Amino acid sequence: MKILVTGAGGFIGEALIPHLTAQGHQCVTSSRQPQPHGVVWHPPQQKLQQEALAGVDIIIHLAGTGIATKRWRKSRKQALLQNRVELVEDLANTLNQLPKNQRPKKVLIASAIGWYGNADARADITQPCTEQHSAGDNFSAELCRAIENAAKPIAALNIPTVLARIGIVLNPRGGALAKMMLPFQLGLGGPVGHGQQTMSWISRTDVVRALSYLATESLLDGPVNLTAPNPVAQQQFAKTLGKVLHRPSFAPMPSFIVQLLFGQMGQELLLEGANVSSQKLQNDGFGFTHPDLEAALRAEIFA
Repeated sequence: MKILVTGAGGFIGEALIPHLTAQGHQCVTSSRQPQPHGVVWHPPQQKLQQEALAGVDIIIHLAGTGIATKRWRKSRKQALLQNRVELVEDLANTLNQLPKNQRPKKVLIASAIGWYGNADARADITQPCTEQHSAGDNFSAELCRAIENAAKPIAALNIPTVLARIGIVLNPRGGALAKMMLPFQLGLGGPVGHGQQTMSWISRTDVVRALSYLATESLLDGPVNLTAPNPVAQQQFAKTLGKVLHRPSFAPMPSFIVQLLFGQMGQELLLEGANVSSQKLQNDGFGFTHPDLEAALRAEIFA
């Protein structure tokens, strides 16, 4: 199949492209700059052209400004909302302009488990979060809700649309684990805040496999949680990472330090948590390569 992957140069995209290619698929990528076999796409300056979708069977949309690169000041939050929503809206508008027989067979939109907000503290959630739970009330939830709302016109075109609610992706090349590696390697790692917040994680290997599965094999659409079957408390995560790296994990980072250094971003991404279930994905037949944390960390760090 011919698959368009937006955000192909990002943390997940850079691993997804080789995986899809190895599976025998033809990949087309999008970027802000011209590249071989690529599509220039940088809204609002450059709209996605209908010609870019010629012959495309599947779209996997990963593009968007990184949420954890800067403090969430008011202007930054507005920029995140504008960028990520605008990309999905432009994709929807382009698909709407295509003749029905030229539209892709399926579209995957990257969302996140941020949809559930601080689920650990929500009175209406007493069991692991499933796709049926409503959105939370913090900025992470607002951002995910805006992205998923922007994708509704795609589903309205009768194109199966998967909203991939991705958990904390583990690989030392990026994401949360990349930021944790140095402190732990220096023997300064440990639990963040009270350490009881739930981390619903997934190895990068498995998130790539899950995206490929949802795009090319599964009949699922709508929201799908992409998290490993065994979430852990942050304190347990720190202990396990220390064990894998043969380093101590007893140097805590108090909540007030997190808030001082990172503001609202640190509060939501580091001090709050959500116990998220991937049972929908598993019931559909997907099997995780790394269902357990220690094995996942060893595989991702030492691969």
